[in-house]
Amino acid sequence: MLPAWLIIALALAALAALLARRRALAGSTLTAAWWWAVLGVLVAALAEGAIATLKPPGGVGWPTSLRYVAAAATLLPVMSVLGAKRPQHRAWQWIVASLWAVLLVPVVQSGLFSRGGPLEIHVAWRVFLAVLILMGLVNFCFTRFALPAVLVAAGQTALLWPQLPAVRATHGWPPVGWSLLAAAVVMWSLRVSDSPRCPDGSRCPPGLQRLWLIFRDHYGLMWALRVVERFNAAATMYDWPLRLSWEGFTSVRHDGPLPPLPPDVQQRVDTAFRSLLRRFLSSETIDRELSTGSQGHQTGHNADCPDSQPPAVPHKQQAAASSPSGNTSDPTTSSR
Repeated sequence: MLPAWLIIALALAALAALLARRRALAGSTLTAAWWWAVLGVLVAALAEGAIATLKPPGGVGWPTSLRYVAAAATLLPVMSVLGAKRPQHRAWQWIVASLWAVLLVPVVQSGLFSRGGPLEIHVAWRVFLAVLILMGLVNFCFTRFALPAVLVAAGQTALLWPQLPAVRATHGWPPVGWSLLAAAVVMWSLRVSDSPRCPDGSRCPPGLQRLWLIFRDHYGLMWALRVVERFNAAATMYDWPLRLSWEGFTSVRHDGPLPPLPPDVQQRVDTAFRSLLRRFLSSETIDRELSTGSQGHQTGHNADCPDSQPPAVPHKQQAAASSPSGNTSDPTTSSR
């Protein structure tokens, strides 16, 4: 049984860390995930508080059931991120809430048929819980939030240990689980305020490169790969001399830093990238990065190299720039 002071200390630490970074997520589609995280902290505190202060209402399995309810709530923030794309991100929260309700079906069945006995979960449910834990870990394990993701997965595993596949234990490790989750939230809060780093380890200046790293790290593997696919499709169609990879923007013509782009190409790249990210990030975040980075070369090449010469404007770009209509529409819309 967890002591009351530890419950309060862990909950307050996690809530303080979340509240400290609320403004950093304002305007983005991650706001819903933030609220689910707050809900998870509150449910965990209430569950452990009830277990510590209340007497068993007619059975010995109710503490396990309460902890299972709270542990299931910790799976919801990552599920919210997986649907965090405008305009469907609001409707997706109903799916997240439905997922929580589905995860609680074994608790309802235990209360109706076991009459307070041990919580019994079918093997299919056990596999499903393991998959949900792994999804959160894999989505963020290649970002700068990798260590918090590992701590979250470890904490969830400690809490849900009796309900995981091939496990015959009757109790998890609540002190370990809640401590790991609280540490993960605090570490996430600290790393949110840290500036993204370029592949060479240096702090990224404002511009497209840093904007990409901010998006990649906050939204994880699934959405990052989708944006890479969409951007590179537009880059191929319009013969831009750059591609987007996991590490950022790279040249398709030679190795090394990306050389300066012609102004018309840079404008179209900015427009395409802005169009993709406005479905996730706030307009203020995008404008801040692009407007600040516009003083230099936004795509992340070495602005101090005097010998860098702009590549020749591709024929398709020249045709687009010299067309009477002056069309500068978003090139990514054609693939939507």
